[in-house]
Amino acid sequence: PEVGACASIIAQYFIENNIPMNKRIATALTFGIRMDTKNLSRGVSKLDMEMLYQMFDWYDQDMIHSLENSNLYFEDLMAYSRAISSIQVYANISFADTGKDCPEGLIASVSDFMLALVEVTFSIVYSRKRDGIKLSVRSEWPELDAGKIISRALDGIGNGGGHAAMAGGFVPFKGTDVELDLLIRDIQERFIRVVREVGKKES
Repeated sequence: PEVGACASIIAQYFIENNIPMNKRIATALTFGIRMDTKNLSRGVSKLDMEMLYQMFDWYDQDMIHSLENSNLYFEDLMAYSRAISSIQVYANISFADTGKDCPEGLIASVSDFMLALVEVTFSIVYSRKRDGIKLSVRSEWPELDAGKIISRALDGIGNGGGHAAMAGGFVPFKGTDVELDLLIRDIQERFIRVVREVGKKES
């Protein structure tokens, strides 16, 4: 949990075991570290920085530039549109729905996007999948640990975890749309309750 990106751990496996790393792998891992740490602006650990340094001469800089500046497809805009039209804000907490079967990476990107709102410091974005609900959580407050909060909020109905700044979770579900609405409402109430409890302890 103290490492900012899973890609850093994978890179460490390569380097510590003297496994050759070609340019494509180095580029993918470098991009992963930069994405998960939001270009080194959140949750960065010493290992993240060390792995970026180790791979500096190996990755394709032009490819990284292309990926970072052209990583949104036209159809992805629909997920942003659905999230914007469905967003609900309670105090500093936002909830947004990206629609059915939204790719997990896009759910996470939309959750990051919601933090751009001045009123929001804790973002929850979700999408209904075939077998349940996928959630992505982001936090800008050190006091509101995203990983711990999602774990507590989903306790008994699903599972979740992650870092202080970002986390993910899943709630199994195969019911009707009416039951889905009730479940979403329950999830929202759970998050609001846990965030308030944490806020009271910190104050």
